[in-house]
Amino acid sequence: MTRLTKLTAGLMGATALVALSAPAYAVGTAASTSVENTFSLTYDTGTDTRTITNDGVGGNDAPTAFVVDRVVNLTVTGQDSDDNAPGDTDVPVVFTVTNLGNDEQSYLLETELGDTTEFALTDGTSPIQYVVAASGTTCAATVPGTATEYLGTPATAPVVPADSVLCVYVSQNIATDAEDGEAANIDLLATTTTSGTVTPLTYGGTNDPTTVESVAIEGAPGPHSDDGTTDADGSTLDNDGADSASATYNVGAAAVTALKTVALVNESGGCPTFAATPTAAAAATELHIPGACVEYTISVTNAGSGDATDVDLTDILPKEVIFAEAIVEGGWSGTAPSATTSTGATCREDATTDCTQVAALNGVLDGVTAPATRTGTLRIRGTIRATGATN
Repeated sequence: MTRLTKLTAGLMGATALVALSAPAYAVGTAASTSVENTFSLTYDTGTDTRTITNDGVGGNDAPTAFVVDRVVNLTVTGQDSDDNAPGDTDVPVVFTVTNLGNDEQSYLLETELGDTTEFALTDGTSPIQYVVAASGTTCAATVPGTATEYLGTPATAPVVPADSVLCVYVSQNIATDAEDGEAANIDLLATTTTSGTVTPLTYGGTNDPTTVESVAIEGAPGPHSDDGTTDADGSTLDNDGADSASATYNVGAAAVTALKTVALVNESGGCPTFAATPTAAAAATELHIPGACVEYTISVTNAGSGDATDVDLTDILPKEVIFAEAIVEGGWSGTAPSATTSTGATCREDATTDCTQVAALNGVLDGVTAPATRTGTLRIRGTIRATGATN
């Protein structure tokens, strides 16, 4: 997989090639380091002891020397973002660009939509921001206040020391029509440039011990379309000084359903109050006659992984039913909403008659993990209108 385009000394053999391709070498001796070597030879001629050395002193030859070449090695990894609600804006995913090379480098940063597009992603207010961090740093999941905005193709690029990381934050807006469980991803490509510039590096060169050349060592191309170039023979060139990764936005949205039922409580005697002990069901022979008590039950269920908040449930009783009592029950999250009543609502069946409106406002149903569900109820009792009775 690794292709070395330059040797730093003529004596380097097959064993040295294996060592240079190993990842551990990439954070070894810093690029541009001048490696000098001297020797000393003494010998006797008659009674005279003579010395030969290449210390460069007093007319002696200069030490042998070469400069260490630049090893370009980077990895890009992405971290997913979960529990995003439809319509969320400026949601970041974090990518970690690690400089495994032996020299400080800069990187051009590019994004493109990935291959999972179950809902639309659009650029946030500041789509790309970055922070340079020390070796071993775990990038925060949220954008730090010290982050720098990366604008298009900047005049200068972030400088990342050897064995350090670049935390890159890509912020996107989640489509308002995204559904629970859907996903969309985005790819980040980091291309190595000369430190502090946007100039791509040139790899390879001649075996000149006085010139710092660049050798690219990194793995197979990632998901970004521009990660990986084509060699002269048409094969994919992995060691191009670039790497990419993908990060996914996962939606955790509320999935709310509602069901309303009606049941006969009794045929006569008015509506009993809601009590700790449930009222016995009406006998099969009892009928829905004027004066009978009926109960409406409205069940609101959240089967999604996202919270359903500000749940406002209202019900306008028909003109034929005189309100008696209402109660909120079930699996509402936190403090259950209180049932409130008001008169003056226009009946559905008669625009000139006022009716009672029952409401349970500002309820919350927390998200759940499938196949679980969370249900809250509003129960309303009233009597069927008899002659002369009013709301």
